[in-house]
Amino acid sequence: MASRPDRRHVAWFLAIAAVGLGLRLLFAPWLSGNDDLALAGPAIDLLHHGWQIPTSNYGADYGMTVPLAGIFAVLGVGLPQLGLLPLVVSIAGIYVAWRIGTILFDPVVGLIAAAAFACFPMSVQFSTLFFPDQPQGVAMAIAFLCGLNSARAVRGGAWWAVAAGAWWAYAYYVRIDAFFMGFVFLAAVGLGYIRWRHLFVIGGVTGVLVGAELVVFDRLTGNPFYHAELEERAANEVLSPTMNYRDLITYPKVMFLTPYEAGLHFYLLAAGMIGAVVRRRRPALMLAIWVAIFIVWLMFGIDPFHHPVRLKPQLGRYLQEISVPMTVLIGWFLVGLYRRVSRVGAMALGTVALVVAVVFMQFNLLNFEPALATVRATQAAERHGWFPLYADSQSAGIVAFLLYGSPLADQAHPAQQHDFLTGTTTFAAIPGRKAYLVINHDYVRQLHERNLETPITPDRFGMAATTVYTVNNPEPPLSYAILRALAALARWVAVPGLSAHIQATAHTVLLPDDARIYLLRRTP
Repeated sequence: MASRPDRRHVAWFLAIAAVGLGLRLLFAPWLSGNDDLALAGPAIDLLHHGWQIPTSNYGADYGMTVPLAGIFAVLGVGLPQLGLLPLVVSIAGIYVAWRIGTILFDPVVGLIAAAAFACFPMSVQFSTLFFPDQPQGVAMAIAFLCGLNSARAVRGGAWWAVAAGAWWAYAYYVRIDAFFMGFVFLAAVGLGYIRWRHLFVIGGVTGVLVGAELVVFDRLTGNPFYHAELEERAANEVLSPTMNYRDLITYPKVMFLTPYEAGLHFYLLAAGMIGAVVRRRRPALMLAIWVAIFIVWLMFGIDPFHHPVRLKPQLGRYLQEISVPMTVLIGWFLVGLYRRVSRVGAMALGTVALVVAVVFMQFNLLNFEPALATVRATQAAERHGWFPLYADSQSAGIVAFLLYGSPLADQAHPAQQHDFLTGTTTFAAIPGRKAYLVINHDYVRQLHERNLETPITPDRFGMAATTVYTVNNPEPPLSYAILRALAALARWVAVPGLSAHIQATAHTVLLPDDARIYLLRRTP
C-alpha cells in the first residue's frame, strides 16, 4: 500500500481544499429552480407534517430530503441553507479523491486528484445546487474508501465494512441506481482491495438498510418497488417531439464536445483509462473498471418498469456519479506523465486544463440566468410592495420559496400551472382590480419548447398591463463577454451545424428582457 502523507502533503491538501472552496463560493449559482426546489418541497413537508407516503420521486429521495429537513429545522428556510449540504458534499469529494489517490498510489497522486476534483467545472457548478448527482457520487466514493480501509485496518476492519455498507445504502436513498456500486465492490474483491468476508458485511448492511424501505412500501402500498415506480412515472413527462432525453450522443457530447460543462477532464480521463489498460497497473485498472461500469449503465441502462423496455433518461449532470474515480485516474495519469515522459508537458497540460476549467466556471453561470432573473424580480417586488404577486409556472415555485415564512407569502400565487405528465397547462383567475404579474421569458420559452407548455402573456387575464420592472442579463458581465467571444470563435468551426447552433444559442442568451413585472389593472 502507499505511504502515508506527511505534514507537507497535508498542508498542500488543505491549500487545495481552500482553493476548491473559494471557487465554489465565487461561482456559486445557489438556485436553478428545477430539481432543487422539487426536493425542497418534500423537505418542508417532512419538517411540518412528518413522514407520509411519497407521491413523487422527489419525495422518496430520503437521502436528500431528510438532511435538508434537518437543516431547515435548525437554520431556517432560505437559499444559503438549500445550498449548504451540496457545498459540504463537494468539499468532501476533494478529500475523498485525495485519500483514495493516496491509498491506491501515493500522496502526490492523491494531491493531483484532489486538485482535479477541486477544479472540475461540473462539480463547481452543482456545488451549491440541491441536486442528487454529486451527493450520490461522493457517497459511493466514501463507501469505496471505507471498503479500502476495511482491508488495510490492523483492527476494526469489520467496522469499516459496516461503514461502507451504510454509505452505500445512503447513496441508494439519494438515488436508486447506486445499486450498480455492487459491481465495483466485486471488482475490488477480484483485484484484492476488499476481502470477501468484508464484502459480505458491506452487502448485508446495505441489504438491511435498503430492505427496510422495500418492506415499508410493500406493507403500505402493496408494492415493494414503489420507489422505483415513482422514478418510472417521473420519466413519462410529455415532451416536444424535438426533445430526446434518451439520445446515446448525450454523454459523449458532454464529455468531448461541450467543454464548458466538463472542461478537459474527460479527455484526461480517456488518456488515463487507455494508460491503465496499456500499463496494466492494478490500482489504475480498478478505477477504470469503476468508471466503465457506470458509463455503461448511464448510456445503456434500461427502464425495467416501462413497457416496452426503453433506455433510461440521460442527462449530462449524471456524470457526477463518477467524478471521484475520474479525478483520481486523472491524477495518476498526470503524475505518470510528469515522472516518466515530460515534466514540462505534464505541467503545461495541467495548466491548460486548469485555465479552461476556471474560464468555463464563469461561463456556466449563464445556465442559471433564468433563476437569477426571477430572484431579482422577486426582490424588486418585496422592495416596492408589488403584491398580490402572480407568476409563471416555473417562477411561482421560486417566488414561494424566497417568500417562505414572510408575511407576504400568502400574497404570492401561481398564475399558471403545467402538468408535465399530461402536457396540459391551466391558468389562474386573478380576482380584484389590481395585481402584479411576473413573467420570466426565458422559462416561458424553454418550457414551451421542451414540454409544450402554453405560453403565458399578460393580456390573458383580461386586465390592462403596464410594465413596472424589467430584468436584463442579470449574471456577471464577464460571463456574457465569454459567451460573445465563443460565438465569435464559432464562426471558424468547421462543422456548419455546430457553428450555427453555438451562435443561435449565444444570440438567445444575450437577449435582454429576461423577466418582467407587470401591473395588471381591471378596467371598468
